[in-house]
Amino acid sequence: RHSADERKAAQAKLNDFIKGTEVLPKGFKPIKVPAGELQLSAALYLVDETPRPLVVLIPGTFGSHLSAYISETARLLALSGQYHVVLMASRMSVSTVKDQKVLGSGGILESRDILAAIKWIRKESPWADVVQKVGLYGVSLSADYVVQTMAADTEGLVDSGLVVCGAFNPEALAAEIDRKGTGVRKIKYVWAGFFLKALAMHAAYLEQELKLGLTAEAIKNFKLSDYGPQLSFKFYEKKFAELFGRPLPYSEF
Repeated sequence: RHSADERKAAQAKLNDFIKGTEVLPKGFKPIKVPAGELQLSAALYLVDETPRPLVVLIPGTFGSHLSAYISETARLLALSGQYHVVLMASRMSVSTVKDQKVLGSGGILESRDILAAIKWIRKESPWADVVQKVGLYGVSLSADYVVQTMAADTEGLVDSGLVVCGAFNPEALAAEIDRKGTGVRKIKYVWAGFFLKALAMHAAYLEQELKLGLTAEAIKNFKLSDYGPQLSFKFYEKKFAELFGRPLPYSEF
């Protein structure tokens, strides 16, 4: 049984996630990282000028790179004194949506962004000399980014990867969250209801920034399983055709 204080602390963390609360951990400094066609927002912590392994953390679904849940992990890594640390946004992060006018691609483009970013970090960044190895950390949806990034890495840019609560079958997981987060089931699966609430806020933000043509009613009723077919695939259809040299059907996406 959890105490009232523990319940209150857990509720605060859920509220932070839904509101997109951002926290820049102590000792980290905001930077921009070139990532191919994008400039990704990031935050850097260097222990000292000694070459050390660098841990690159990527947020999960809807997450800012400074979302409380991942910035806290980065802070703890920094406290160890063993690693340099970078918190890096993805295409789905609020800062990237606003600044670069893109949205999540489901990992296909994110993996290429991450590889380009790590290549810059290791070879061209002002602190390249203190990067000994690179470890990639993903949680939830960004765990899939880690797997795709390491699969596409032909240059040995990533030395190791860690995935936490990986979402390796996004469509099946989205359908499960949609089912558990609606109707009477959301009473039992409170977390799923919170997730869909966060999704609606994210969809409203996408409409505000990208003018996708989503109505207020569509945003209100938007489901997680709608993200792929209604947003990612449509938004990047021409980009995918260029990338793979042919039109990509949704089933293959």
